[in-house]
Amino acid sequence: MNLLIIGVILCALWWFFFRKKRAPKIDFRKRSEDIVVPVVESNELKYNLTSNNYPLYDESKSNWYREVNVPFFWERKTHVQGEMIGKYYGEYLPNVNDQPIYHITIYEATIRPINSNKCSCINGEKIFCEGIHKHEEGDFADFEKPVFFDKSQLPEKFTLLLPNDQLEYRIDINGLTMYNVQYLRHLHQKENKEVFGTVKCVVKGYFSDIIEEKRLQREYKPLAEQVSQPSFPNAIAQGNPLGQKPSGNHVFEDDGNTGSSNIFRAGLGSRKLSNGNWEKKISYSGNSHTGNKYADTGISWVFVLLALLFLLIIIPGLKFLIPIIAVILLFTLVPGKIWEWFFKIIGFLYLASIAGLIGWTVFNSFQKNLAPLIEIPKYIVASPTIKPAPQLVMEKSVNNNTSDTIFRFSKEWKDYSGAEYSGGYYIFKSDYQKSKTNKNALFGSNQRANYNFIVHKIKEFDQNKLDGIYKMFDSLATARNLTRLQFASMVMAFVQDYNYSLILPQECDPTIYSDYFVKNYLTKNSGSCIPNEPFGLLTPLETIATSNADCDTRTLLIYTILSKYGYDLVMLSSDLYGHSLIGINLPYYGSNYFIYGNTKYALVETTVPAARPAYIPSEIANMNNWYISLKSK
Repeated sequence: MNLLIIGVILCALWWFFFRKKRAPKIDFRKRSEDIVVPVVESNELKYNLTSNNYPLYDESKSNWYREVNVPFFWERKTHVQGEMIGKYYGEYLPNVNDQPIYHITIYEATIRPINSNKCSCINGEKIFCEGIHKHEEGDFADFEKPVFFDKSQLPEKFTLLLPNDQLEYRIDINGLTMYNVQYLRHLHQKENKEVFGTVKCVVKGYFSDIIEEKRLQREYKPLAEQVSQPSFPNAIAQGNPLGQKPSGNHVFEDDGNTGSSNIFRAGLGSRKLSNGNWEKKISYSGNSHTGNKYADTGISWVFVLLALLFLLIIIPGLKFLIPIIAVILLFTLVPGKIWEWFFKIIGFLYLASIAGLIGWTVFNSFQKNLAPLIEIPKYIVASPTIKPAPQLVMEKSVNNNTSDTIFRFSKEWKDYSGAEYSGGYYIFKSDYQKSKTNKNALFGSNQRANYNFIVHKIKEFDQNKLDGIYKMFDSLATARNLTRLQFASMVMAFVQDYNYSLILPQECDPTIYSDYFVKNYLTKNSGSCIPNEPFGLLTPLETIATSNADCDTRTLLIYTILSKYGYDLVMLSSDLYGHSLIGINLPYYGSNYFIYGNTKYALVETTVPAARPAYIPSEIANMNNWYISLKSK
């Protein structure tokens, strides 16, 4: 029962205080303050105005018209012809004769326009063609034997490098045609049936944008329609001649009995409009709606309050409604403008507090995950921090009447999170010598210039000869119950901890090298240098035996170990930067990744002790200058 009474009271409060009132109907039979009624022109005036809006005449159609600007959209094409260099991968297509047939996908490409003095666009004003045609110059001429790729085999965006422009433009190329396609294959991994490499060719196509223009178009005058006079209840028709001002305060009024007309004051408060007509005012009187707003119901708000007071007296249990009613009355008595500003201020303070909280959270997270500045010896030549090399202990081993020497080492290191590790590992001297012999044999082969092929063969040869390393890592993983991410961090930090040594294919003489880093390092730095190593590279077994490594030597060792444990890795190389990085498909938080297909590889700098994954210097962070040398999956 109490709930029913409460519901009735709330409905009453809503009805009398908060419901949206309908606009009151105007009763023209009652008199009150003047209100303005717009003048409706006659049909003749309407027709004349229409004729003025259509000033031109078309005799063939016997009709008036006017010229209007109409939006017009068209596709503007910019044609480009140039040399394209791209990166591709190929998936093996099974066939009867097991021929090396691959489905090629170009996932990244850069186009440089070709200059020419024989293009059709050359005229008296244009001396030579820069490989770019405007829309009006048309397409380039076709070459012989074009090659077409399906859109799914091409990148979504191409990088366009314009002449005399240092900027790179990411564009969509349409109508792409290729000529003289050459595949510069770096690596063929038979076990994964994949090919990686670089493609070079001449291409032509176009990119476009939509241009909006204005064009003149005829708009004919519609057929004249009858313009009916709007009707107002009990209103007198406005028959005042056009352009004539009513004389004096002439008043037309009815007898007050029929209710068919109203008092029409043509001279009181009238004013002349810009079109020459006079604005008329109609007066009516009666109960004003600006007084008691409940007059239309016949119930006063005082009566409502008295009724509520009576209910509170007879039902004491409803006294809890008094503060609610007081708040409602406060809302109705205080002007709405004040409440509007009050809630604006409250909302602003609320949003400011939320924004401050979000900013504080992001700042703390950024501070927590901020990586230290990484200094790469390849670019920042400084005195390297020299740590004691892992202590070497040699011991004899006899197995099945075969003697060998075991190289034993012990080492302590820590990863980027501060976790400390220590352990002992070993390799066999015979495996070390075989690894060195294998590298020298590759140096004398016809594939010596194919770097990706060389590192692939070295990895394959050394990977199964590192049992002494695998046993140490397995023991640490079991003792500490490491996750796959923690295990990978431990292995990468193990390699990062080696002192930096420059591995060179010739003598450590700065006068015989043109590379800026090598010259600077040998001239101003007292760091280690190992000369006369084929390919300027140490094998994984050589790295462990000598405890010396530069960038690609380290990435090759990390790749060899972690790929043995089934990790998804890429070994990246850059001819421009003269550097090597490892990429690993693990959820490391950071800002630097290598995207391949739908896979994101966190980039790891291997030449800095305990360098944080997914952070590399901005000087080498342009992934367009990197390519895959090895890929594990």
